[in-house]
Amino acid sequence: LFQDQMKGVIATVLDKTSQSVDRKLYSNLESTSPYFFGTVITAQGTLTITSYDTSGGLAIIIPSEINGIPVTAIATDAFKNKGLTSVEIPNSVTSIGYAAFLNNQLTSVVIPNSVTSIGNSAFYNNKLTSVEIPNSVTSIGNSAFYNNPLTSARVPTSTVIQANTFPAATVITRY
Repeated sequence: LFQDQMKGVIATVLDKTSQSVDRKLYSNLESTSPYFFGTVITAQGTLTITSYDTSGGLAIIIPSEINGIPVTAIATDAFKNKGLTSVEIPNSVTSIGYAAFLNNQLTSVVIPNSVTSIGNSAFYNNKLTSVEIPNSVTSIGNSAFYNNPLTSARVPTSTVIQANTFPAATVITRY
């Protein structure tokens, strides 16, 4: 575990070879092992996922906490160009950053009701054919789901959609 304090933010890198954390603690979790995620501890004491080591697999379940600290955000480019096929985001996450899952092979994504914002190009250039946006999402960025073979999207009427959020052929159902 490496920690660097700069301007009130502690950067944490979880090293797969680290002996300072008991690996047995995570052996029965359904989520992907926390050893494959790079993180930053925010000033609020929560974690933002900043990177991912694909040796943890291409179908991932992001843990809701790592070392007892809640995961609340997915940073810009965190999972960009990783070849991921599916991702499940925990109920602890409130924001998905710019290009967070750009250029993958995602065929499915579960966005929990805790997410309030989805950044520009967040899921750009994947293989998603449908998506359901939960009521909690207040805004979806420009091109967030663009360049996917989407045929349908369910989006709350209260959610603000930016330009080119979805491909032109997508049937958008507002609820």
